[in-house]
Amino acid sequence: MLDERTEALLEAINLSCKTGTYQVVEEGELLDYFPESFQVDKDGLAHMLSYLKEHGYVDVRFVESGVYCLCPLPHGRIYFEERQAQTRQEKDFLKRVLLAVSLVSALSSFFGGLFAGLF
Repeated sequence: MLDERTEALLEAINLSCKTGTYQVVEEGELLDYFPESFQVDKDGLAHMLSYLKEHGYVDVRFVESGVYCLCPLPHGRIYFEERQAQTRQEKDFLKRVLLAVSLVSALSSFFGGLFAGLF
């Protein structure tokens, strides 16, 4: 799982390289993608790119004076799809738990009322 800033960078790379091929992207373009609250600078960007490269999310062909030639790898392209699927599964699980709790609560109320009426 990636942190918010690295995830935002991966999303920016995926948007810049929609065709899945290598693209030349300027450092400023990538930095502009981050909200100011993330406070990402050139060094932070380089560190995050290195992390993404090391973990198989992107391939960086070259870096030259603030210009990157990069491409998202399959693991980087499907990251967001996997995350959406995981979120969907978590929501489905939560719905099942809430349904079970509601059912137990309704049955408890019914049998409580039934026993109260009998005695």
